[in-house]
Amino acid sequence: MEYKKLFDAGNAAQLEKLKENDHKSGWNAISIDYAERRIAEEVLELFTTRDFVAARRAAADVANFAHMIILRCDKEISKEDRYDEFTPGPWIVNGWGITTNERNPEKRRHIAYVPKDYERKKENINVLAAAPDLLDALEDRYSQTRCGCGHTHCKRCEMDRESEAAIEKARGRKHEYER
Repeated sequence: MEYKKLFDAGNAAQLEKLKENDHKSGWNAISIDYAERRIAEEVLELFTTRDFVAARRAAADVANFAHMIILRCDKEISKEDRYDEFTPGPWIVNGWGITTNERNPEKRRHIAYVPKDYERKKENINVLAAAPDLLDALEDRYSQTRCGCGHTHCKRCEMDRESEAAIEKARGRKHEYER
C-alpha cells in the first residue's frame, strides 16, 4: 500500500498550505484560468528551487490548485447533468409567465404560465423564476458546508438532511427525508 503513504504525505502538505492561507476567501470560486496560471507559477518554482521545504510547499500549491480545478469541473458537470432534468436558468418573469432569459424571443422557452386572476401571482411567480438560482446556491452551500458526522442530534446533519430533501425534491426524485 505504497500509494497510501503517497496520499497521506500529499494530503498533509496540502492541508498545511490551505490552513496557512485560510484567511483568504473565495478559493472555491476561482476561475479555472486563474488556477492554471497559479499552477504554472508553482511548477516554475519547483523547477528552480533546490530547497526541499520550498519544493514541498510549491508541490502542495500545485496539488491544491489542481483540486480547485477539479471542484470547478465537478460543479459544471453537475450543472450539465441537472440540465437534462429541467430547463436551465436563468429564468425571468415575462408578462403572465416565466421564460428563459434569451435575448432572441424566438429562442425563448416558456417555463410556466400563471392565470391572470391568480391571487398571489406576483409573489409566487418571482419565487418560481428564482428556482434555478436558488437550487444552484443551495447545492453550492451544501457541498461546501456538509457535516456528515452522522450523530443523531447534530444540528448540522439535520440541516444537511433538509438540504438533501430540498435538492432531491427540486430534481423530481423522492428522498427518504421528504416530509
